Amino acid sequence: MWFASIWIFTLKLPWQLGADFFLKHLLDGDAASNTLSWRWVAGLQTKGKHYLATTWNINKFSAKKYENLKLNEKAASLFESENFKQIPLHFDKIERENSLFLIHNLDSSYLLKHKDKKFNHYGMFNFNSLLEKEGYSKNVINFKSQINLEIFEQIKTEFNSNIILNN
Repeated sequence: MWFASIWIFTLKLPWQLGADFFLKHLLDGDAASNTLSWRWVAGLQTKGKHYLATTWNINKFSAKKYENLKLNEKAASLFESENFKQIPLHFDKIERENSLFLIHNLDSSYLLKHKDKKFNHYGMFNFNSLLEKEGYSKNVINFKSQINLEIFEQIKTEFNSNIILNN
């Protein structure tokens, strides 16, 4: 939050650039939580309620490492007037209610939580080629590839399935 606040209010850089940079370089970056966190700091997600990093707060939790910071501690929330159009998602008709597909590799805990349920099909979507096209760092791609391999092995071993859908 400190970094986002300094980026937005002190450096006056677009929040979208910071959100994009973090998403492409954080190993466990998640598009939804990353975007909403940056919007929240800016005061866009919770209209008019923003987060401002303060010199006092940063020094309290960093053993006074940054005592001479010159932060914009009186900035107002950002404002946007654009209303974004909602686009409905359409899925094919589900023929069987007892099928499970993991949407992405951050859903892996779902397998363990619902191990006792018996689904007919198990599988995983692999979005890594899309992330490569979007310029995600090699470290992030490698991290997500390793998670994908672990999940795929778990699905194969525990559920006797080898379905993986690549984008």
